[in-house]
Amino acid sequence: MKFLHNIFFLFLIIHFVSACSQSSDKNIVQDNTESPEYYYTQAMIEFENKNYDLALKIFKDLEIKFPL
Repeated sequence: MKFLHNIFFLFLIIHFVSACSQSSDKNIVQDNTESPEYYYTQAMIEFENKNYDLALKIFKDLEIKFPL
C-alpha cells in the first residue's frame, strides 16, 4: 500500500510540474504585434501613405487596447 501511495504522489508531482512549465512559456514570449509602439508605427505608415481610414482605425484600436 505504501508503494502505491508513493507512486501516486510521484505522479501528482510530475503532473503539477509539467502543467506549470507549459503555461509559463506563454507568458514569457510576447509577440511584438501586441506592443503600443507597433500599432503606432503601423498607423503612422498608413497615414504617410495617405490611407487615412486605415490609419484612423489603427489609432482607435491603439487607444482602446492601450488607454494610457
